[in-house]
Amino acid sequence: MHRVIDYISERIEELIYESSESGFGVTTTDFDLNSFDYLFRAKSLIDIESTEAFDPLTKNEIVHYLKTAIECQIDTLLNSYCIEFKKLNLPNKLNFIKKLNLITGSNLVELNKIRNRTIHEYQIAKVTDKEIQLYYDIAYSLIWSIQPILTIIHQNRGLKFKAKDGYITIYINEFQPIITYYIYINGKGETIEEDLRDNLNLDTFSESIKVHLLMSQFESLRNKRTILKLIKNCH
Repeated sequence: MHRVIDYISERIEELIYESSESGFGVTTTDFDLNSFDYLFRAKSLIDIESTEAFDPLTKNEIVHYLKTAIECQIDTLLNSYCIEFKKLNLPNKLNFIKKLNLITGSNLVELNKIRNRTIHEYQIAKVTDKEIQLYYDIAYSLIWSIQPILTIIHQNRGLKFKAKDGYITIYINEFQPIITYYIYINGKGETIEEDLRDNLNLDTFSESIKVHLLMSQFESLRNKRTILKLIKNCH
């Protein structure tokens, strides 16, 4: 992965976006409900209870729907990269989106504080009404930050950038959790592959995903110094 980041960093000023390749279709899950269904349900309960203190059972319902909304959206993102999300627990998933800069460290701390006080079965969620609203705001922001990324992934499964001495391609496998880079310099090619099939460690793979997402927005970000800074922060 360092080889890829070094290549891009060294040639950032001369790299030219050449082409992109979309997938056969947006990678979908077999979910009957999506994150917005749970988010909207939580919001409807919050609105109903907004004139007075939350009923204990309603509070538990809201917390459940918000937790499910967050996890559902993260699972949808993981599925877009063919990652077996069912093998991961929620803390792993939250750490993954933090590495992608989709949630701030402070929001993750607040989220975990609330979650840790609501994970016990048959007990009233030990959170205040104010924390319920904060939980909703974090869930809302996170879900909407992930949503456009799903389209970016679909539209940019294959990317190619030219440099003076060659080119680099990035390819997202549509059927397996593999990201493949091909670097071509002065007549010599090198393939670098990040493969998550045998080792479900998201740390290195999240670096590859960050590079893919950043390079997918190469044209829209415009400022190459910004891209360079973000790319260097990928490891």
